[in-house]
Amino acid sequence: MGDRTYTEIRFAGPIPRNVAEELVGDLNSQHCASDNRSHGEIRVEDLVSEPHFYDEQCNYGQMDDVENTCRAHGVPYRKTWEAGGGYGPGMTVFTGDEVHECSTIDGEPAVTRAMLKQLGTGILEFFDRFDFSAPRYPPVTIVDDQQEAA
Repeated sequence: MGDRTYTEIRFAGPIPRNVAEELVGDLNSQHCASDNRSHGEIRVEDLVSEPHFYDEQCNYGQMDDVENTCRAHGVPYRKTWEAGGGYGPGMTVFTGDEVHECSTIDGEPAVTRAMLKQLGTGILEFFDRFDFSAPRYPPVTIVDDQQEAA
């Protein structure tokens, strides 16, 4: 038993024909459709004319075969899915080299603290301003009326 949700995937970049044929097989096995082809057999030409495909009943938003083919051959993609039972919406972006799993509730890209650490401390200092566990925010204490909070 699974949880079905709307999931879409978009491809980018040049795709060798043999890889495109493999991708089309994966998309058809996934029962994907496009705006131009409603649940019919997707063809290689459709990757060029409509590089956006969707599955309205995708199990947990997973398109493993499609994604694995893309990752094995360096085909960039962006996959988004809607919230389901027990999980929120999300987005996976594969740049052709790296996979980024990130999204806010509105489907906007987001970054993690671990990603930011790679970018430098100035960015982390900015986010630390909003982190109440950071040392700059001491725990609440009660002071006398005549004392001013430091």
